Amino acid sequence: MEALKPTFFKIQDLDPRIKLFLCLFYIALLLITDQVFLPLVTLALGLLSLYGIYKSPAKLFHRFEEPAIILAVLILLKSITGSGEVIFSFDLPLVGELSFYQKGLRDSAFIALRVLASVSLVSILKELTPFHQLLSALAWYRVPREIVEILIFADRFMFHLLEEARVIYTAQKNRLGYVGIKKGLSSFSTLAGTLLLRVFDQSQRVALSMSLRGYEGIMPLSSLKGARPSEVIWALMFAGILIGVSLL
Repeated sequence: MEALKPTFFKIQDLDPRIKLFLCLFYIALLLITDQVFLPLVTLALGLLSLYGIYKSPAKLFHRFEEPAIILAVLILLKSITGSGEVIFSFDLPLVGELSFYQKGLRDSAFIALRVLASVSLVSILKELTPFHQLLSALAWYRVPREIVEILIFADRFMFHLLEEARVIYTAQKNRLGYVGIKKGLSSFSTLAGTLLLRVFDQSQRVALSMSLRGYEGIMPLSSLKGARPSEVIWALMFAGILIGVSLL
């Protein structure tokens, strides 16, 4: 992050409420535009920016791995269930002729482009804004406090649960628990059940420790300073530029 300050210092120093607003406004434009230029440029710049942040192609690939798999399935389904001109077709045993339609492929590819561009924006926002500031911005926008507190607990304990799951999985794997489909499914069900029990135990311990420390149902959040007029003007100018580009 320190190496990025010469490039991203203005974005880092922006009020988190303005950054959140611009990110959501940008995503809204990506979802409603019918032009390919804005999502394509956004995705290209987003990938370059994230690569500058991560300094690792592996981390960049991991960030987009899961949405890319979901979008690949979407493209496949829309391509074979569309209509219009057939790009190519072939026969599959027990299935019959399988055809890929040009309109379905084009529409699904455009959806995938917009989604990946949105993912890049959210990833940049996450990397350039501390999580507690994002939560304070959400609370300022009158997001229900219950949702904000759930996000606080999720951020606090999600990685702990992942580590628990990794430890259990490693122990099972070392005991050949995933040799064969039947044994693998049995081991996975055991992992899920054990992890669920540990989640309940952890929640009880957390509730008890918080009540002993005076928790009365309201989680304190950090206060935000007022946004500078220059930041508001810059945000409005940037939003206007986005609207203009989306209309090209």
